[in-house]
Amino acid sequence: MGVTGDSQSAPGGGITPRRGIDPEDMLDPEAIPRVPTPETDERLRIPEILRPRARLQPVSKNARGDSGFVGMAAAWAVALDFVFVVIAGCTAGYFLGQWKGNQALWVLGGMAFGLTLGIWRLIRRTQAEERAEKLRRQRESREVP
Repeated sequence: MGVTGDSQSAPGGGITPRRGIDPEDMLDPEAIPRVPTPETDERLRIPEILRPRARLQPVSKNARGDSGFVGMAAAWAVALDFVFVVIAGCTAGYFLGQWKGNQALWVLGGMAFGLTLGIWRLIRRTQAEERAEKLRRQRESREVP
């Protein structure tokens, strides 16, 4: 099978096969050159030094196996929840003061309500996390003989 020329434009606008290629060879799978693979060609194999190694799990500092970022994210979530509740109380007090009059008193009342609600939510979340931690420890103590 040899190629003796380039492809040519056919009269109908299509491309004809290159001169010198037998159409029967085009149907023969053995006539198609094989694509080399790493198993068949040594040049394509990845050197041993570049192959990925089994990665060791990092030793965690806390019992749950979380990284420090998980704890930091949870702390930021609690803090921002508290701050936004206080801001929402102040905003509600501002708009009530605009509507009813005596704006300073309503803003202080809204801030007091926001602080109270924020502290209540903080306590509830802390209690829920303590219950979850207690249940997790109980499960772990039952699993380990």
